[in-house]
Formats: sequence, structure tokens, C-alpha cells
Amino acid sequence: MGKKLTFDDLLARKLQRDKDKLKIMSVYIPSMEGELLFNSLREDKLLSIMDGIDDANVTESFEKSKELIYMSCKDLQNPELHNMLGVTSPLDVVSAIFDIDEINKIGVELLKFNGVYGKDDNSITSSIKN
Repeated sequence: MGKKLTFDDLLARKLQRDKDKLKIMSVYIPSMEGELLFNSLREDKLLSIMDGIDDANVTESFEKSKELIYMSCKDLQNPELHNMLGVTSPLDVVSAIFDIDEINKIGVELLKFNGVYGKDDNSITSSIKN
């Protein structure tokens, strides 16, 4: 059993959670030989994306990964990029830029980054900035 938590412990936890909401992760994209920035998502948005993922088939899970990637990256949300790529659906920008393997890997990293999965040493994440 752990220590008895105090008012200060609870307040410190709240402040840490607020700080965690502002995290940015840089992901190295080997096929592009560069890094792309991703933001952590608010819990309600993350849960909305994750809703029903346990019952999802492969295609649905892939679409959820695309949504997670899109919603986490401001650069991918740029309407000018959508026009230049000729995509009509916002999530199609993810498939236009990344292949299936990259989408899966980035999706897993974003789930870890957002605290859905535990972190391990086999990460394509290059850095996390507060």
C-alpha cells in the first residue's frame, strides 16, 4: 500500500495533467527523411476516436488510426494542403502522404503518447517536448 495522499498531492496531480495536455511529439518519418509534429489530444477527443475500437475490423481500425493522426497534426489539417493534394475528405490527406505501414506505426506511437498504451524502447518517437 502507498502513502496517504494529501491535498498538495492531489493539486500537483491536477497541475501535471494540465501540463500533459500541452505535449508535442516529434515523429521521424523515414520515407520523408524528416520529422513531423503531433499534439496530444484532449481526453474527450481521444475517447471519441477510440470508441468501439475493440469491436472494429481491420478497415475500421485503420480509419481510426488515420483520424488519430489527422487530429493530432495541425500541418495535416491545412486546407491548402488538401487542395494541393486534391483530397476531398480530410482523412484522405493521411493516406495521400503515408503508406499503410507508416499509418500503423504512427498510430501506435500516438496511442502511447496519449497514454492509451504503455511506452517501450522500440519507438519511432524522436522527442517529446513540454
